[in-house]
Amino acid sequence: MKSGARRTFDAGAKWGMKVRTSITLDRDLVAAIDGRVEQYGSRSEFLEVAARQLLVRQAREEQDRRDLNLINRRASALNREAEDVLDYHVAQKLHLLNKALGVAVGVDE
Repeated sequence: MKSGARRTFDAGAKWGMKVRTSITLDRDLVAAIDGRVEQYGSRSEFLEVAARQLLVRQAREEQDRRDLNLINRRASALNREAEDVLDYHVAQKLHLLNKALGVAVGVDE
């Protein structure tokens, strides 16, 4: 990886070799995990699934924040553009309505 490059979590990536590690958890947390470990096969599997889900959620939240910042930076321009489009459509509708009612608008048509 190049210097300064960021490594990101890829939820779809295939995971390779496992690494043995040691962590310290509160007893009540271990008891809660043990109450659900049957669904996962082991504490390790449970914690791996939980960690992956947290990483996916955090990556999604980071992307959402970036998207929101982009939208907010462009909001004024997007709003002006939307107003222009609406003004154009309103003007077109008024013109057609006036024409249908036979109301003279501006110069002879």
